[in-house]
Amino acid sequence: MDLLLADKWLSDFLDLSVLPSELEQDEAMNIFFESQGYQSKFILYNLGSTLVFLLMHLTLLMYAGLMGFLSSFSLNANKQYRFLHPRLFWGSTIRFIIQQFQPIIFASLINIRSASLSNFRNKSLGFKFSFTVSVGIFSVIMLSIFVFYRIIQSGKAAQDRFNSLIEGLKSSTNGIAAYWTVWTLMKWSLMCFMLVLLTDYPRVQLQLLTALSIFSTAFLPCL
Repeated sequence: MDLLLADKWLSDFLDLSVLPSELEQDEAMNIFFESQGYQSKFILYNLGSTLVFLLMHLTLLMYAGLMGFLSSFSLNANKQYRFLHPRLFWGSTIRFIIQQFQPIIFASLINIRSASLSNFRNKSLGFKFSFTVSVGIFSVIMLSIFVFYRIIQSGKAAQDRFNSLIEGLKSSTNGIAAYWTVWTLMKWSLMCFMLVLLTDYPRVQLQLLTALSIFSTAFLPCL
């Protein structure tokens, strides 16, 4: 759900960076994605409120980084950095990735899958930027799964800054249950690959999604 109703006001700004011909050809990948709110092939349109929250979070991270740089010269900057660092760089970032994982990975993969790279140099700035952002975000979001896995494997998940990875699990630091968040993100990733990359093969999609659901359900007793 688009909490900020970004499609009502953000689209007007995004339209300025895209060629009219590209806007005419822009549409949802299929009816299913349109019903889920992915009414465009450009990530900047599909993210909606998530784009606004992402920019806000990145701004806070850069501000915290700036305070860290100035902490050696200013006592006030040092206080702000010590307050922001443990809350933003890990805790808040981990929560943001987990909460916004599905819309981010779907929007980015849809953009990558739909982009026509022929005559890429002649494409609009908005097209190039949207594709580049999609590749960058997709790479970061995939890398985050491996990072989360390594944090849990190293036994650091019990620390306050990483606690979001095991919050609410029966086995907080040991056993397979500790990796439930990592598995959930992997499951969402696989589901996204199946729905986006195999959109022309509905029978294969159904078989793979059913198998994924059964496999995932088998892990529930571990929680």
